Amino acid sequence: MCPDATSMNEISSARSPLTSPVTLHSALLAAAVLLLAVLGVVTQLSLDTASRNEVQRALRDTERNTQKLAVRVGEVLDRVDQTTLLVKSLHETGNPMSLSGLRAAGLVTLDTTRALLITDRRGVVQESTSPDVALNLADEDDFKRHLHDPALGLSIGAPQPDHLNGGWMLPVMRRLTHDGQFDGVVVAMLDPGSLTKGFDHGEAPGTVITVIGLDNINRSRRLDGSISFGEKVDAQKVLQRSREIRETLQPFYSQVDGTARFFTALPIDRYPMVAVVAVSADAVTAGYQQTRLRLLGWSAAVALLIVFGTLVLWRQARGLDSSRREARRAKALYVATLDGSLDALWLM
Repeated sequence: MCPDATSMNEISSARSPLTSPVTLHSALLAAAVLLLAVLGVVTQLSLDTASRNEVQRALRDTERNTQKLAVRVGEVLDRVDQTTLLVKSLHETGNPMSLSGLRAAGLVTLDTTRALLITDRRGVVQESTSPDVALNLADEDDFKRHLHDPALGLSIGAPQPDHLNGGWMLPVMRRLTHDGQFDGVVVAMLDPGSLTKGFDHGEAPGTVITVIGLDNINRSRRLDGSISFGEKVDAQKVLQRSREIRETLQPFYSQVDGTARFFTALPIDRYPMVAVVAVSADAVTAGYQQTRLRLLGWSAAVALLIVFGTLVLWRQARGLDSSRREARRAKALYVATLDGSLDALWLM
């Protein structure tokens, strides 16, 4: 005699595949993988945010410093502009004063210039505050420009070596007239280093302070205490790349020394020049590297905690799985024993 339907169902259920523990293990693994993936995404987003914030902070600092540099250069050139305008006005009104008289009266200060001089219409120097200057400027390009262009105002020449005193000088020139005709020039020999003097103090190593003319000639470049002049630099490209850096937050490589830098470039009001402050990309990312190490350390600790917790739960799941299998085996044995006993009793 066969067992009844109820006994068969119980035996069938007792012998069915044990899917619950497998599902539990799969869910546990999926949850652990999901947590690790979320941790990785959060860590990457945090690193990207930290890097972006560090670059933006550096760009804000360089922008402030560039604005200060532009104001400083403007002030220096304003003083030179006022001095040359005074000499021009006195000369053209028929009340010329000697340069020594102007200095004695406190109307001319030479805090940023090497010398101040006046030439006649042929370029011959008529008066100078220093004996160590050239005697004739007729061959100078800026002199020729003023000779042929009555509308030309203040011109800022390219840096020139000062063969008599050593070093370099920046000729800032203005046209003089008499009865509407060209009558020479007044020239202030500016010290190029005065344009960027003091702006590298307290800056990170590798910071470059530069003043570039719109004629693409570097007027003053200061890097780690050393000064250079006269390099060819595309001023318009520098302005364009400054805008790109603000948009992309990616550094550019210097045309001069090939170093990756973040920089800000601003035109100088009233003068055809551009002020530039550039910081080394390595200096900018130095602070970010510390933040990166901290974030990676915390992420590694959390990842280890997730893995450890998963292992602990995995062992518990295995114990639960084993207990369920034992319970099902005991139930199946009980049902089989009971069924066999009933069959034996029936036969007896």
